[in-house]
Amino acid sequence: MKEIVDKIIEERNRQEGLWKEQNWPSVMGYIPAIHYNIPSMNEAKETCEERKSIGQLTWTDIVLEEMCEVVEATSDENRIEELTQLSALCIAWIQSIKRNPGKDFKQINKQNEKQ
Repeated sequence: MKEIVDKIIEERNRQEGLWKEQNWPSVMGYIPAIHYNIPSMNEAKETCEERKSIGQLTWTDIVLEEMCEVVEATSDENRIEELTQLSALCIAWIQSIKRNPGKDFKQINKQNEKQ
């Protein structure tokens, strides 16, 4: 995990070098998120549960659901907590890719062959 975190820190340093300190506003609440076609937190949770129940849950589903929780956070503390959880999920996703190299693309290729 240290290698992954080091790469993330390296990337943040690169971004800071390019863009300096960034202080963009957060998307606040579900209504502005509609503009980006971000599902509501409840819709994302339902999708995760549904896909899990049929054995098709993916990292994309899980990370999107967590991102929806970030968007709908009700305070700075809550948003930081949700962003921390999102960051941890992204690290877990990277770890999964490293444990299973090429797995995603093998599945995509199989699905494309069936069509």
